[in-house]
Amino acid sequence: MEYFVVFMLGLLSAPHCTAMCGGIASALILQSNRATKAVSESTTMKFHAANGTFVQHSTSTFAAADSRNALSSAFYFGTGKLLGYGLLGVIAGSAGLGFLSLDVTATGIAMAVLRSIAGLLMIAMGLYTAGWWLGLHKLESVAFRLWQPLLKGIGNLDMGSSTNKVAIGAIWGLLPCGLVYSVLALALAAGNPVSGALVMLSFGLGTLPFVMSVGGLTHVLLPALANRNFRIITGILLIGFGVISIGMGIMSVLASPADIGMHH
Repeated sequence: MEYFVVFMLGLLSAPHCTAMCGGIASALILQSNRATKAVSESTTMKFHAANGTFVQHSTSTFAAADSRNALSSAFYFGTGKLLGYGLLGVIAGSAGLGFLSLDVTATGIAMAVLRSIAGLLMIAMGLYTAGWWLGLHKLESVAFRLWQPLLKGIGNLDMGSSTNKVAIGAIWGLLPCGLVYSVLALALAAGNPVSGALVMLSFGLGTLPFVMSVGGLTHVLLPALANRNFRIITGILLIGFGVISIGMGIMSVLASPADIGMHH
């Protein structure tokens, strides 16, 4: 159930991702397209020079190639993002192992606190998505500025390399994000590295449609994201998930020792 919830969180994060990461994602795809096209044109020129021939390429041919390159790049970036989330989940889940050294009451309280923090962040994200409160966005923007040097460094990497695209995607997954922090709190509460990784990977899978939309499927997603009613419904659902998370935290305090042991 928890994996499904965080997967849905990933899906519902699209409006927030577009606002916070849309510019970065578009820039990465554009730079990757340019790098791929430069390599392709260089290879074509060498081929033509060797054969003494010239082949006329239509605008539609280049447009189709750009679209394929964008989707391919988005796939690599998305794969790296998943790996980055998985690594964060392993780290958080491993840190959560410390809960096992606590007595049953302390473990329940720790889980309740973590789930409540996650729930409050989800509620704040829901309020932001619906346009009712922008406080979390301001906090994210402040944290985001700390990453500017790293983002500039990423811009100097060779975007024609698939390996670099995966690495950049992993770094992208580490950028400040209220929803990521909320899911990390759940991964920490999972209490072991495997469950922590699965929590973060479930969330990452939910975010893939946004990544792929930036890679060439924007026309499918943007009309919905621009719809006010869609954003309000999404915000309400996020708030609902936040309330559920807080409720799960309270239930963990009330759980019997056997229930907590089975959870871990």
